[in-house]
Amino acid sequence: MRSGITRRWLRGSLLITVLLVLLAETMFLYNYTRSYYNSVQQTMYRRFSSVSGQLKMYTGDTVQSTAATRSVALRRMVEQFADKDKYEFMLLDSYGGVIASSSGTDADGIVNNLDFVQAQDAADGLGMAVYRTESGEVVMAACYLVPYAAEDVAALRLVTSLTLIERQIQNAFFASLVVVAAILISFGCYLPVTLFSKTKPKVGLLMIPKTCAYMWIIAMGLQLLCSWNG
Repeated sequence: MRSGITRRWLRGSLLITVLLVLLAETMFLYNYTRSYYNSVQQTMYRRFSSVSGQLKMYTGDTVQSTAATRSVALRRMVEQFADKDKYEFMLLDSYGGVIASSSGTDADGIVNNLDFVQAQDAADGLGMAVYRTESGEVVMAACYLVPYAAEDVAALRLVTSLTLIERQIQNAFFASLVVVAAILISFGCYLPVTLFSKTKPKVGLLMIPKTCAYMWIIAMGLQLLCSWNG
């Protein structure tokens, strides 16, 4: 009878441990991913804010001339965009169509209008979408509705690749799996010692791999923390 109770206790403890570890890993990966994505998103939003500040400075004799000046200035920004290796910078019309892009193409196959639709529905005129292009690349697109008249230019869009970030997230996922394995190994070594050390003293030797697993967990945790902050 005692052995049956012990087995049930072991199964229950193991199940609870596995569920808690899986929950912790899921929360970690979610926060890790959101941290990277939010960083990229805020960087693009700051660029929009900078462009908006520049547009505010343009004036003209009439409303039409001011709008024309802003339109020309925006096209010049796209043509002279310095970070073409990091972003695709686009000007959009009121329908979400591409008027001009920093690559000189219509960006066919790398954009959809999810960010533009979201920007139209947002109070601050900002929208963001993460998706796969036709080539299978994961990208983030951010859109900003131009708050000033600029002839046919209604919105700005920045598109950037998330390939490097996806690789970082993948590395973090595999590292977290190693941490999970170490936790389960530690727990698996600790249970027999707790239950059978009095009747079978040699079982106490399992405390050695348990301690090694603890050290492993600490080392992997520090590595993940450094990669997150770096």
